Parts: sequence; C-alpha cells; structure tokens
Amino acid sequence: MLKAPDDRYFIHGGIFLLSNKLQAAGDRKIRKVTTKQWFLLLFIRGMDEELSTITEIARQMDSTRQNVAQMLGTLEKKGFVSLSVLPGDKRSVGVSLTGKAYSILDEISKTGNHFIHHLFKGLPEEEIACTAGLLRKLFENLENMEKEL
Repeated sequence: MLKAPDDRYFIHGGIFLLSNKLQAAGDRKIRKVTTKQWFLLLFIRGMDEELSTITEIARQMDSTRQNVAQMLGTLEKKGFVSLSVLPGDKRSVGVSLTGKAYSILDEISKTGNHFIHHLFKGLPEEEIACTAGLLRKLFENLENMEKEL
C-alpha cells in the first residue's frame, strides 16, 4: 500500500495509482477498445453537439488536440468514428460516432455496469457520496489553480 506523510499526500498519489489500476483492469475486461477509447466514445456521445470537432472535444476533456486526434485516428480505423473536414473551415475536423460505435457502447455497457458494481461493492452510499463530493471539490480547486497560473 502507498505510504504517505498524511492523508492529503495519500489521496494525491492514490488518484494516480487508482487511475492506472482502473485502466489496466478495464483493458483486461473490455477487449474491443481500450478503456481510454471507451471513455472517449462515451464522452463524444454525451456532448450536446451532433457534430463535434477534435478541438472542442480536446478542450472539454482538458486534453491536448494531438492526443485526442491520435485516439480518434485509431477509432476511425476500427470504424467507430467518422472524421471529416468541415466545409467553410478546412482546419476544423468534425467527429461523429458511427452505428458501430453505438453498438459497441451498448455491448460494453453491460460489462461496464458489472465492473462498476463490483468496484463499489460493500461501500456505503454515504461514503460514495462523500468521495464524489471530494472529487468535485478537487476538480474545482484545480480549475481555480489553473486560472491563477
């Protein structure tokens, strides 16, 4: 287990370790796409726009355009997304999910629900709510820190 001088350091380091463990476990469980690709497909599906751009997706995910473009290129080769240069702005690339993406998301949702159920097994609802609140506050603090930089 992670050793830390106090709980703040444990939480900070634990988030990184937990992220790595979640990704590795998810990649073992879901075979057709990686956990990061799955998250990207879910993220695009949840966006308000019918046709999003790579730049807008990257901005909303707080990721680099290059990183998102690379993942989308892989997803396009697998047939999960369609990329197209937008008319009127040749620098903007539109992204839309294909029918195959919606099918895989439906298929994965069963596995994902099972995974989430087991991940939180035995945890009281009040602890889950408290942890969710803590994470929201950490996100807010990070946003405020970024404004100051």
